[in-house]
Formats: sequence, structure tokens, C-alpha cells
Amino acid sequence: ILTIVSFSLILALVLQIIKESQQQHGLRHGDFQRYRGYCSRRQRRLRKTLNFKMGNRHKFTGKKVTEDLLTDNRYLLLVL
Repeated sequence: ILTIVSFSLILALVLQIIKESQQQHGLRHGDFQRYRGYCSRRQRRLRKTLNFKMGNRHKFTGKKVTEDLLTDNRYLLLVL
């Protein structure tokens, strides 16, 4: 069970990861298109390396990140 202190620590780490990505990839200058492209490429790269594809070109098959998949930390980045 997560306590309030550990939850706030995890939340702070997640926010730090997000903020650093935003600053490094375009939002420092207000370039939302560049940041959007970065997020799309990163998510595609993660899905490909984790073999977590969401279907093919013609049909979308949504997948959920479950507890069994959380053996690898990169699955958490997909949710972000």
C-alpha cells in the first residue's frame, strides 16, 4: 500500500521526467508541434521495442498496461 509520502515522491519524479522532456524538446520556446512530434516518435519507438503494438494500419486493437507487464519500467512511459 502506498503511503502519502511515497505517492508524493513518485508523483514528483513523474512530473520531473515530464517537465525535462518538455523543456528539451520544444516547449521552452513554445514550439508545441515539435514537442508533439517528439512524443509521437518516442511512443512509437517504445511500442516497437516492447512489441506492444496496437493493431495494424486498418484496425485498431487497444491494449491495456496491466500489472503483469510492469516488470519493465518502459511500460510506465507508455502511459505518460
